[in-house]
Amino acid sequence: MTIRFDVVAFGELVVDLIPAESASGNLLFRAVPGGAPGNVAAGVARLGQRAAMLSKVGPGPLGSLLIETLARAGVETRGIVRSQVNPTALAVVSLNAAGESDFLLYREACADSLYEPGEVALDIVHACRVLHVGSLSLGSPLSAQAQRLAVKTAKKAGALISADVNFRAAH
Repeated sequence: MTIRFDVVAFGELVVDLIPAESASGNLLFRAVPGGAPGNVAAGVARLGQRAAMLSKVGPGPLGSLLIETLARAGVETRGIVRSQVNPTALAVVSLNAAGESDFLLYREACADSLYEPGEVALDIVHACRVLHVGSLSLGSPLSAQAQRLAVKTAKKAGALISADVNFRAAH
């Protein structure tokens, strides 16, 4: 098969809720596209390489925000599945005592954690040089199976595998 993608990223797409103060002093949150694998896909595309994303997002404006942002960056998004009922994952961002970003993840029963092996666009996996995977997909049995299928398929097709550990120490 012809190589069409330099990098295919597999894993979570998350909307980061970033604190922003309003003119009245009330705390508001701004929705910003996130998720390490999605950030990699966007970065690869912005560098002029061919990138695609494999993930699952929820219905409504948050899922649309993620897909549209990646598409604007030049990422192939047809491998992103839309759930009809399960929400898009959220991360509420704050600064810890050291001034570093701290993330409170809301992923239970979210679309990306329920990404099934049968939903993975294997034609996209077959057509990549590098499959980049995130580790958060391994936290759910279904998405872990989907990730293992993508890795096995990519290896069989001769692609390299790249992994983002995304380690988060328990508090």
